[in-house]
Amino acid sequence: MPKSKTTVQIRPDSSTPGVLGTHAELLARLGDLAPEPFDPRCVASPDELKARGEIIEKSFMVFQTHVLALLIDARQHNWAVHVEPKYLDALFIDLRREAAGTLYRAAETIEEVQEAA
Repeated sequence: MPKSKTTVQIRPDSSTPGVLGTHAELLARLGDLAPEPFDPRCVASPDELKARGEIIEKSFMVFQTHVLALLIDARQHNWAVHVEPKYLDALFIDLRREAAGTLYRAAETIEEVQEAA
């Protein structure tokens, strides 16, 4: 009867080299950005919308770092991978500003209406 092998899974962390470390850092940093849920009984306040916008901005920055690390790693391991980080940076900046800007503009609108009342 063959002996069974015991495999111990070691979870990578941010000190792990390479893309596994980058992935572990992504998960850890996103975990730190957990949003506060909106109260389902009322309308979100301008401060709550701004806080959610900040979380979106930070989440995009963390994800941007992760995606670029994955692509650069692939480029280093295969000559056929062509990636220009500066173009991806611009794309992520546009996405981040659009997504978070939606909430910032909503917060501004609410504040203007409240001031006018």
